[in-house]
Amino acid sequence: MHFAVGMVGGAAVTAGVACFWRRGLAYTPLGMTLGGLWAIVPDTPRLVRVDYPSLRALPGAEWFGSKTTEAWLHEIGDLFFMHRAIDHHLTDHALAGFFAVIGLYTLGLAGLSIHVTRQRSTIARLTRRVRAHAPAREARPVERRRSPDGRPRDASPDEPPPRRRRSDWQRAG
Repeated sequence: MHFAVGMVGGAAVTAGVACFWRRGLAYTPLGMTLGGLWAIVPDTPRLVRVDYPSLRALPGAEWFGSKTTEAWLHEIGDLFFMHRAIDHHLTDHALAGFFAVIGLYTLGLAGLSIHVTRQRSTIARLTRRVRAHAPAREARPVERRRSPDGRPRDASPDEPPPRRRRSDWQRAG
């Protein structure tokens, strides 16, 4: 369950960064993975001490695998995407966490696929315009001319033409 909660937190952080950094959304699956790994840091000393004792040969592994390090990490566990709160309130939800991880990765990759597909179609459209020597945006001229009789183009036929005022530069001459 810790990994799934960390994935949600990592996705939120990455999406927040993506709001300010234009291409940051593509890194959301990586942010989800790093958030999940960050969330299980308080449980990793047990891996060195109990599950994989051969790792004790690595430099610093004795200190990292000690019970005091594990206790200290669990004390500050809420820095790791609410690890301590989950330990106190949720028990025996490993299978639910596993399915949540699978679902979150699937949603993240589906969202990334949609984003990549949209970007690909935008690039293809712009490439076609460049190859056709067309402008990126077609400029539409604003119709400000009057009809030959001086009436505005949307005026009714029986309405008299408006009197034209002289501007300052016409009066000066």
